[in-house]
Amino acid sequence: MGENVNSLGTHEKKQILIEYREKGGIDGLLDEEDAGEPSFVMHEGKRFDRVQIEDDNREYLMDEGGNLYDTKF
Repeated sequence: MGENVNSLGTHEKKQILIEYREKGGIDGLLDEEDAGEPSFVMHEGKRFDRVQIEDDNREYLMDEGGNLYDTKF
């Protein structure tokens, strides 16, 4: 994977959270073609929602605290 999610700045993380809220959570962020996939992942007993950053086609996972991870944690 190219970019390390830990390198995302506060502004980028804030954009993701704003879009998440404005679009009604994870379901509003997913493309229609992804509608068949679960909108979240359970890992080590925790829920991680699938999210994408605007203008970035890669998928990330966001925990309840707003922390971002790549899909391999």
